[in-house]
Amino acid sequence: AKITEAQTRFKFCRDRLPDIDSDRRRVRIDFLSQMSWPLLYLHDWQGLERTAREHLELVEAALRDQPGDPDLLVYHPIALGFLGQALLHAGRINEAAPVLERSVEEFSTTTPPPTLSWAATVRNDVTESLADAIRLRGDVARARNLLGDTLASRESECAAQHNSWLQREAIAITLIQLGSTYSTADSSEKVRRAELFDRAWAILDSPDAEGRITMDGKAAKAYVEALRVMTPVGGL
Repeated sequence: AKITEAQTRFKFCRDRLPDIDSDRRRVRIDFLSQMSWPLLYLHDWQGLERTAREHLELVEAALRDQPGDPDLLVYHPIALGFLGQALLHAGRINEAAPVLERSVEEFSTTTPPPTLSWAATVRNDVTESLADAIRLRGDVARARNLLGDTLASRESECAAQHNSWLQREAIAITLIQLGSTYSTADSSEKVRRAELFDRAWAILDSPDAEGRITMDGKAAKAYVEALRVMTPVGGL
């Protein structure tokens, strides 16, 4: 309901813009990038795919007119990233992997302007999603490397944002993803796995999680909690 209301309000404002196609397109590009966040957090994969495809189409059309625009050059991997995440979560791994690969590659060659500083969060989410897709395809070593890079980036971002809860929760989820790449059959890997899961649990079970934890955070906490119940201490 809130998303529908946001779309209605956007149309109301857009209709009052000057009747210039490029201006209207740019406003819609900005709007669709912001619309993708709630769709992602609400797990509306169909809605996210539809929004991301429209976003990508508009960005590519704008880039044909303004190929060097710094904002558009960042919006392109953002749109690809949201699309790739929608496909991955919908179980379409073979479609998602190349889209996520392209997004990560483009992020590596662009520098977000100050107005798009939040693109770093999207980049981390996309890299983590790519690692998930790669792990599901059997390349655990590369997935682990990608997740290690994501963890370092998230920790740096969290420090810069004064330890905001959403950033801390994102770190916990990355810790769980990274921990899942370690085997319980090998003793040294088992210890590393346990360390990562314990760090994630300490974040997700902290007092300030109350009232702030998201749907993904709750699922991650339930996952680690189940492991703690089934496995002796230090055996995760």
